[in-house]
Formats: sequence, structure tokens, C-alpha cells
Amino acid sequence: MLCTLGRSLSVIVALLQVRGASPGSFTVQVPDKPLVAQLGADLMLPCHLSPAHSAEPLEVRWARKERNEEVHLYRHRTEKQGRAFEGRVSLFKDSLKQGNVSLLIRDLQVSDEGLYTCFVDSGSYYDRGEVEVKISMTGSAPLVSLEGHEGGGIRLSCHSEGWYPAPEVLWADETGAPVPKTRGIFTRSREGLYSVSTHLLLSGQGQAEVSCVLEFGGNGRQIQSRIHVSGAFFTPAQPWFISAVVLVVIFLISLTYVIILKKENLKLVEVLGAEEGQWVSLDRRHTAWCPYMVKLKYISVPFTATQQYV
Repeated sequence: MLCTLGRSLSVIVALLQVRGASPGSFTVQVPDKPLVAQLGADLMLPCHLSPAHSAEPLEVRWARKERNEEVHLYRHRTEKQGRAFEGRVSLFKDSLKQGNVSLLIRDLQVSDEGLYTCFVDSGSYYDRGEVEVKISMTGSAPLVSLEGHEGGGIRLSCHSEGWYPAPEVLWADETGAPVPKTRGIFTRSREGLYSVSTHLLLSGQGQAEVSCVLEFGGNGRQIQSRIHVSGAFFTPAQPWFISAVVLVVIFLISLTYVIILKKENLKLVEVLGAEEGQWVSLDRRHTAWCPYMVKLKYISVPFTATQQYV
């Protein structure tokens, strides 16, 4: 029995050696690390035959592994693009003779992220390799603003948008130490990009300096905005002070209005050649001054219009 098993293994090894040595055999070589590219950029997914020989008579198929979706098919020297990639993918035809079956994806979208399979078939032999694609998009710098007083403290907000993937968000004090209980609210656009908002309630009476920090990329990269809050902001304005300011503003507006009307009245007196307190009869020559007649009644000047004015 052992002899029979040994002969079987020898036959299998011999077959493998023959297959590996045949001129139609090859291996597909792809990068072993994920490819990271910016949203909207063009990206080449490397895939080569080893040993190098012409791929023109072969079938080359690129597909999305997790979605079982065809991306690009090269067969019988013709190309066919997947529906979701129409007009955006192609091979390097001038390099097919050298065994280059890499795929070019143009105008990367968030939905292009994932695992791709490079499959090459000669009819008698085939091999495949996998390429991982990751999309990255750095959003706007965080915008920190002061929203107002709340519960004896000051409420701050921080907002940023245009991110992929979603960043980590936190508040940090003046020493750089994270402020506990930081929570971000995320929303997503139609394009798949993330926006993030977060809030912080500062309490106390002294000055404070805090930063809104966004971490991204998975390697410690971050972008932040800092705000310095003076101690004076921690004391809200008293109700009586606000009321006084409003009354002063109303008084100044009223006074300005009365002064303007008084000037217009004096202009009318000068044109008519009359003195203040005198009854004047207007005719059509003074029609241009009609708008002042209405205003004069509100400041108790005894001008009146006769039937000739109408």
C-alpha cells in the first residue's frame, strides 16, 4: 500500500513539473498592499504576467470580488466595459505584448473602493490575483464657532465636510489632552462624502483655549482649529442692560426721523414764502411739494391744501 501511495505522489509531482514547465503556464503578479487614491483621481491597478509574454491572444477579465461585478473584459482582442465603469476603464493595449494587463480607472468614485480580481486565461491555463483599492478624501478644516450661553457656560460648535472615510473627531484642551465625552454627528452626501458636527459646553469663569481635532488616514494625521475664549464671555448680558440698549436705539431712530421732517418743512416754508403758523393755499405750481404736505400734518404745522391742489 505504501508503494502504491508513493508511486501516486510521484506521478502528481511529475505532472505539476510538466505543467509548470509548459510554455503556456504563467503566474499573475499584483501588489500585496492596498492602493490608496484621492477621490476623482485616476488609478492604475498593476497586474503582470510572469514570465513576461504576450497577453494579446489571452482572455483578461477584471471583476469586483465582493460584488461579483464585471469591470472590464478583454477577449478575442476586443474590450468590453462593465456598466458601472463605462467610459472610465481600459487596458494598456500597447503593453499587452509585454504581459502588462494592468487596469486604468479614471475619475475614481467612492463606490469604486473594494477588492478587484485580475483573471487571465489562456484556454489551457489560468491564474488570478487580487488588488485592493481604497479611496481617500480630505475634507475642509474644522470651523469652530461660539453659539451662545447655556447652563452657566458657553456652547461651542465645530463643523467640517467633504470627508472619506469619516474622520475621528475630538475636542482637546490647551495642553492637547482630549476632552472626555466628545461625540460627533455624521451625515453623508449623495456622493458618499461625510460631514461631521460636534458640540462642547465650556464651564467656568476664567479664560479657556480649546481645539477641535479631526484625525484621519489611520496613521495619526490630523487637522485642527483652535479657539480662545476670554473670561468676559462667561458672564451673560443682564436683561436690564439689553432693554436699555434697545430703548436707546429706538429713541435715536425717532429723533433722526423728526429732524428729517423738520428740515423738509423748512424747505417748504422757504419755497412758499410763508412763515411758520401761517395758513397757505397751494395751487398746481407747488404740486412737486405734495409729499411734504402729508408729513407736515404729523408735526403739527398748520399747512393745508385747497381744492386747487387736487
